[in-house]
Amino acid sequence: MRNAAGQSIHPVTRLVATIFAIASIFINHDLLLSCGAYLILFLLLLLNVKLLRSHVRFLLVVGLPFLAMFTLVYVVFLNNDPQGSFPDGFSFAAFVFLRLVLLTSVLQLFFFIPQNLLFATFSYYRLNGNLLYIWVGANVVWTDIASRSDQIITARYSRGLVANRNFLNRLKQLPYVIKPLLAGIFVTAFERSSSWKQKNILKHIEEMPRENFSFSFLRDILILLASVSWFTLSILTIS
Repeated sequence: MRNAAGQSIHPVTRLVATIFAIASIFINHDLLLSCGAYLILFLLLLLNVKLLRSHVRFLLVVGLPFLAMFTLVYVVFLNNDPQGSFPDGFSFAAFVFLRLVLLTSVLQLFFFIPQNLLFATFSYYRLNGNLLYIWVGANVVWTDIASRSDQIITARYSRGLVANRNFLNRLKQLPYVIKPLLAGIFVTAFERSSSWKQKNILKHIEEMPRENFSFSFLRDILILLASVSWFTLSILTIS
């Protein structure tokens, strides 16, 4: 537990840095500052292959189509006219795209909690009872979604319903995945809830010593300094 926890972010750092980062995203109206912030966050995503893959998929499926749509509206239909403090429509479209990507990047980085640390992290926030169940379950559900989706698509491959296993064909399977995916998630959530109650998980969590949670002091300080600096620069761009 100690070794695993040592590789995680301290709960206080996670919460404070996330608040400052999200506030910075909505306060900032400078395109260059948004580009710099995204570059730093992307470099951090490179440290985790799983997060990086998820982020790249988001860019391909949601981010780039979103940018193309906004570019079409503000550059073609609105003749690339200035939008607020932005000199042209494309700059505004790029800024909105970056704001969306920054928000997802922050949520990925600061709310990606290893499953073996979910209870320790949320109990540190003094969550207990049903509220602790809800927060832990909300984090676990994303793992269920990814696992169930892969199982459904693999089953369609094995039945010969999909010719080629490429990224485009995986996107085309979305309409066939939704119904069994939702049914599977509800069943899994119900089974997990029953299992937790039978094993009296909350009682074990309350008895868990706080000292088992360790963290890197230097890394957490750097994360806090980066988030506060981002927030300060965002404030300065207003004036």
